[in-house]
Amino acid sequence: MRGGTPGAGSLYRTDADGTVVRALDGLTIVNGPAFTAAGTTMYLADTAAGTILRCRVDLVSGDLSGGPETFAQLRDGEGSLQEDALGSRTPG
Repeated sequence: MRGGTPGAGSLYRTDADGTVVRALDGLTIVNGPAFTAAGTTMYLADTAAGTILRCRVDLVSGDLSGGPETFAQLRDGEGSLQEDALGSRTPG
């Protein structure tokens, strides 16, 4: 673990009507959400855990389906994962 309180973070979305919905919880430090061109897959970094997660997205509701799966995991001592707001990897 690279900082933060494990599992205390969440990812929220804002629906078209302004409603804020918790989309995913159990994260530590959420950063850098990015979507495929089709919009059906979201990737996001749990920076403190050194993990990139992949989630399926329902295009109609915006709900995440099937729970997140690990797309990539940094090993201890392998460096750090830092994403900026645009999803660009920055050295750390």
